[in-house]
Amino acid sequence: MHRHRNPRSRHRYRRCSSACRVAIAALGAGAGPALHLSTVDGRISALAEFSGVSPDSPPSFRLSSAAYLGHHGSTDDTAGAISPLHLETALRDLGLDATFHTYRGVGADFFVPGSEGYDPDLASTAWQRTRLFLERAI
Repeated sequence: MHRHRNPRSRHRYRRCSSACRVAIAALGAGAGPALHLSTVDGRISALAEFSGVSPDSPPSFRLSSAAYLGHHGSTDDTAGAISPLHLETALRDLGLDATFHTYRGVGADFFVPGSEGYDPDLASTAWQRTRLFLERAI
């Protein structure tokens, strides 16, 4: 792997060949674009999303080989046009590994420290599940 520096950034990036396996953790509004990206980039092997806003129409997951994990609060009204349950079912119907958890009595910000809806126990559970998922998937 070659390291290079983006001249516009202080962050380091690694070039990734087609053999690389990439995992994405997407929070909130970042989930929609991440879901789309997982359908067009075969290097993405895992996508974990928290209270994601889904696109108005689901992308075609036919070319995806990623595994999917979702975390949503039961009172989360930011999920968009596609419910987590419907998305999980659609992914599984295509033979993809998909597990979506719904946490009772919390909203979209249950995992965000300092937010009004933060629930440290549920956040810990969600992050632990995510860590195990990513370890298994990549």
